[in-house]
Amino acid sequence: MKKNAMILILMSLALNACFGEASTFDTTTQSTLEDTTTSLSESESSTSATIKSIAFTAGDQLNLFANELKQLSLLVSYDQDANTLKKATRYLDAPDGETQEIIWYSNDDSIVSVSVNGLLRARGLGSTHVLASVLNKTVVLAVNVKNPKDLVLETESISDNDQSSNEEQASEDDLTQKSGDQEVFDIGVVDDNDFSNGGNGHRQSGGESEAEPDEVIEEDSEEEIAWLESEEPATLADRFLNDDMTFYSEGFVDDTTFGRDEFPEITYGVPGGSLDVVSLGSGGELIIEFANYLPVDGDGPDFTIFENPFYPWYECAEISVSEDGENYFSFACDQYDEDEVYAGCAGVGVVNSDLETEDYLDPALSGGDTFDLADLGTDHGMSTVRFLKIKDIGLCLPSEDDAYPNPGGFDLDALVIINGVRD
Repeated sequence: MKKNAMILILMSLALNACFGEASTFDTTTQSTLEDTTTSLSESESSTSATIKSIAFTAGDQLNLFANELKQLSLLVSYDQDANTLKKATRYLDAPDGETQEIIWYSNDDSIVSVSVNGLLRARGLGSTHVLASVLNKTVVLAVNVKNPKDLVLETESISDNDQSSNEEQASEDDLTQKSGDQEVFDIGVVDDNDFSNGGNGHRQSGGESEAEPDEVIEEDSEEEIAWLESEEPATLADRFLNDDMTFYSEGFVDDTTFGRDEFPEITYGVPGGSLDVVSLGSGGELIIEFANYLPVDGDGPDFTIFENPFYPWYECAEISVSEDGENYFSFACDQYDEDEVYAGCAGVGVVNSDLETEDYLDPALSGGDTFDLADLGTDHGMSTVRFLKIKDIGLCLPSEDDAYPNPGGFDLDALVIINGVRD
């Protein structure tokens, strides 16, 4: 109960912070934002006499890829002793002993969102600004979110151009060498079949084209990922946990029984709130077998898992997926992270409740922890995900030295499939 009450208090504080004075900025005032940064950083007032300046440790510009996480922090200098605090993310302990809260704000949550702790999450493509304020000091960070596929295409284009140039140079060198040996071909009278690789100067006997080296053929026949293409489900309910699915709870640990008497129904549908959860127990695990609609790798995040976290109490879980129920592939979870990002772990993202059902398909609105199957690489051989395993791993903490037992473990609220195919 204490945990749930604190969740409500912290969410209320976050909303007040985000929609306070800083909310007057919008995407139409880029020049105003830049001017404001300079004037506020240089100004002094009686309410912030001890703070000399603040700045982002990331600089004034940041480039991200879609769905990337980035922990922001501030460098803060004080007049009294010029002391600089690095990695200040939420509170500042001034030399005079007074604690001040850092207020974070995103100018466009559809592109990037920022938590009360300065955790930046790239939501969509485009450019916007993120602001950090302490008393009357405000700094602005320009953020540009790109699609990772653009980088791949750009790299492939450069590689293709280089390969084409190399082939042209090789052709010229080959012809030059043959000319020196008195074996110059008359291109006008020689049939194309007398040349391999489009006429690169190697004459073949018998008028037959010689096969290319094996490694060249392998480059042209690169194996592709076998994921099926995402499609809409038969019903919206098929995207959420429901009674057509099978739940294997033999891995539950009985150091708690919270939510067990209502399981699995308590996890059905949209997130229900702090008490609408089932606890796996310390080190416990749950396997879900999907039915009707199976996750696949599509554009952006493919599914979202909802717990009931609050800062700094993160009951984390490792997420694994399988097509056959025997071979599982796990998302890398950074459980001990001094920047408190905990990328790849479930149980970190605050959940937004009381939304419309369709809104939970948009991670920018829903909150929770998103997972992109593309992060698993290409060696898994899966075309769909039929089984999903949630395993409690304890608390996510800045350091493993801070670890201590966590009876009760991970609390599952809900799950939604964003990209999938009909079963």
